[in-house]
Amino acid sequence: MNSTINSQARLLFSLENSYKIERKTELEDMVNYSPRANAPIHNWFKYREGYSVDVIDNIISKEDRKILDPFCGCGSTLLSSKKNGVPAIGIDINPVPAFVSNVKTRNYSNENLISINEALKTIILSKSNSEIPVPNLSIINTAFHPEILHYLLKLKYRINQISDTKIRDFVLLGFLSIIESVSNTYKEGNGIKYRFTKRTKNGYIRIPLEKWYSENLPSDKCEFVKSRLTNKINSMISDIQRTNYPKTEIEVLKASSQNLSELVKRNSITLCVFSPPYCNCFDYFEIFKLELWLGEFVRSREELRNVRKQSLRSNTNADLQRPVKEFSFLEDFLELVDAENIWSKRILSVIRGYFTDMEAVLKGILESLTPGGRCVIIVGNSAYGGVLIPTDILLAKISEQLGFIVEKITVARHLTTSSQQKKQLQDVKGFLRESLVCLKK
Repeated sequence: MNSTINSQARLLFSLENSYKIERKTELEDMVNYSPRANAPIHNWFKYREGYSVDVIDNIISKEDRKILDPFCGCGSTLLSSKKNGVPAIGIDINPVPAFVSNVKTRNYSNENLISINEALKTIILSKSNSEIPVPNLSIINTAFHPEILHYLLKLKYRINQISDTKIRDFVLLGFLSIIESVSNTYKEGNGIKYRFTKRTKNGYIRIPLEKWYSENLPSDKCEFVKSRLTNKINSMISDIQRTNYPKTEIEVLKASSQNLSELVKRNSITLCVFSPPYCNCFDYFEIFKLELWLGEFVRSREELRNVRKQSLRSNTNADLQRPVKEFSFLEDFLELVDAENIWSKRILSVIRGYFTDMEAVLKGILESLTPGGRCVIIVGNSAYGGVLIPTDILLAKISEQLGFIVEKITVARHLTTSSQQKKQLQDVKGFLRESLVCLKK
């Protein structure tokens, strides 16, 4: 173990010495979504892995004319662009975040808000018992009380009947935003957990469903859902009324950022700022599966598989059959990983695929930037089997090889890990961090 630590310490410090490293503790809260979770518009959809608009406000300059975010998630970069009056393009392969960003960054008139109110009243007061088909999702009946599930399916049917796309999408976002709060589930770690389970020192125990329902849900389940939806949409309307952002042009594309040359004009972007999925095996398709299926963004497992195949290889559910490129400086770290000491033998394929895909993204960004254009990557490092993968430094290295100038790496905060990983990492745990990799064309 000591020889492994010594080897990776030498590698880490050798690579890091090639770049200017600075630390800005004031960025710690800004790269973390939680402290800004209740900010107007930003709060329309719970997206724990997002970052605050504030961090982007600090990056945008008066010279910026068009901004690109190739992994726009739920729209922090795009909201900041709108707030600062700079046109922007956002891209995301996951249909849920792409939809959320699109709705959050549209311009709404007073007439639109009146129409939204009327549409909400119509679907709430409707007596229609028609409903969309029950999604073909294995956990659907465990995730909801039967009465709540059927009422949600009826609401979704009624939302589908709203003729004005802009109004329908706004109401649909409100619907998506309450799904978790009326379900038996909550998002944690790399997936979904159930509220009727309880953590004990001996592991999780399951509370009988009927007991959990009687203690946690009201008798009128439909009224419970109606109230949540009404309050959410009214809150969203209030945010629009008290947030006077310029009518900035924001375009959101549901597409793969690995094909930027097909999506963005060459030499058209002055600033690219984004936070890609981290190389930490977090699967956004898994954590948003209730929203994906109830929102009818996917209707079959095959459709979901096809979208997943186009995504960045950041987790073990991605398409790991695609070719990978060998980076010698990455292989130096992977050679230290004991394949028997990691939870999946697919991890090494994930890491190689991740950096291969990120090189393709960075190449597209370089082509899209104007001369002198900037790129800022907000990214966290990870560790597997006691071996640290310094994503910030490795992306800087790949960017440099492509032709970028690496201006600096700004460390925003240090990340936590399990006590076992801390013990294994020992002298290199300082590299387990979240950073801004600052590049220039």
